[in-house]
Amino acid sequence: MDKLSFTDITVDWLKDYELFMVGKGKSYTTIGIYTRTLRAVFNNAIQENDIGNDIYPFGKNQYKIPRIKKVKKALDSVQLKTLFNAKVANENEGKVKDFWFFSYACNGVNLKDIALLKYSDIADNKFTYNRAKTFDKSSEKTELTIYLTEFTKSVIKT
Repeated sequence: MDKLSFTDITVDWLKDYELFMVGKGKSYTTIGIYTRTLRAVFNNAIQENDIGNDIYPFGKNQYKIPRIKKVKKALDSVQLKTLFNAKVANENEGKVKDFWFFSYACNGVNLKDIALLKYSDIADNKFTYNRAKTFDKSSEKTELTIYLTEFTKSVIKT
């Protein structure tokens, strides 16, 4: 197999690569993952002064990495009730079920954020937290508040 150099990867090459991947049955999500990784390699090489900006194939008026807007599909109340009333096979399944419903009942709080919660975050039947995913990425910190229900309190106690 021939080696691929930075100068080989042009806007046209990336468009051909995208068509090749589609032809192989790959999704645009997969193509986006691969091309974002390639873009990161380019960015790193530029930062390390291994290559110049002049051969960078990404950016304004160049190759656009495909993005797919996710369609979020909500469960209806019958499906939620079925899941809630489902019998678990063991204690671990019960914990997973509790965490999932706790997240759901807390406006979809991320599992990492749940893991980072402390009892000291709870006061006056509510808890506050900052999203771990975005905390270091923004200078303005947004504190989120979740009001506790009887169910969420029972999960916290267990």
